[in-house]
Amino acid sequence: MNKLNPMARVECSNWPDVCGLNNVTMYPTLKIFKASVQTKDYLGRLDEANVLKSYFFQEVISSVIIGIFSDSMNADAIIFEEVSKHLAGSFLLGICIQECSNEALKTFGVKHSTIITVKWEDPYQPFVTFDGAFNKPTILSFLNKSSQQILPELNPASLPSLLGNSESIVMFFHQQDHPSKYAEIELAKVAARKQFDTTPITWVDASDKGHLGRKILSSYSLPVEGNIPQVVFLNRKTNAVCWYPHTPQFSESLLTDWLDATLTGRERSCADEVDTQENNGRFANLAEKDLIHRNDLVQKSCKMPSEVKDAKTWIRTRV
Repeated sequence: MNKLNPMARVECSNWPDVCGLNNVTMYPTLKIFKASVQTKDYLGRLDEANVLKSYFFQEVISSVIIGIFSDSMNADAIIFEEVSKHLAGSFLLGICIQECSNEALKTFGVKHSTIITVKWEDPYQPFVTFDGAFNKPTILSFLNKSSQQILPELNPASLPSLLGNSESIVMFFHQQDHPSKYAEIELAKVAARKQFDTTPITWVDASDKGHLGRKILSSYSLPVEGNIPQVVFLNRKTNAVCWYPHTPQFSESLLTDWLDATLTGRERSCADEVDTQENNGRFANLAEKDLIHRNDLVQKSCKMPSEVKDAKTWIRTRV
């Protein structure tokens, strides 16, 4: 099995231990794995089109948006269908009515027609329920936000969508150890709070010296060794950097209080504001040296326009 041919065949008479560990009791059996972890048993028709459709659905699509309504002529259902047409190709959307609707309402524990975003790759927020007014702008905003992981990775590809019009961002620097995992769980609880909806809370890999996370920490003059995991808040307007002062004590309550104090200007763990005209801002420098440069190498999607001679000016207008 390889990336070009992501299918493998196991002859159970030759590999009884493998088949036993995977609970194979009938033949043929198709199982779908992702990152070496089984996601589901394939129970559909054994023809090429349906097998490939199921594989593509599991491998490529990370979320699905379901509209749950009593019938297709419901006023809310009509609005949802209009939004679906507008977003065709950007999201995987489906509508659930009548018997399907009753079953879905019980499954997700809701009592009325609604929209649900299901995210099977997000362990901290497997689904999100829409509770706003049924109009096009509100639904579009919900779909864009709810389809993202509650604690997404900050990398060259995700940078533009995560920042958007946000005035601030939180970066969680972690490595592969138990303290980082515990801190991640607590921070995910904070990220799920609606009070911080406008501030993206992200994670950055800082496992090794060559990883982007360590370079970012160094650019903020923060000590790296012995200080990971670490949480940093960045104000994009003032370029002030605030670091979580209670490391290594991470709890939902401490993180919530710190972030609330930081957003309201009461936190004292912040570096002085940076003169954005003179220094071009810490985040702009970071984007120029690391994120945008790396994105250009990997995806060739951030080429500097030839008509703009001052690269720093170009970056500042977009970050």
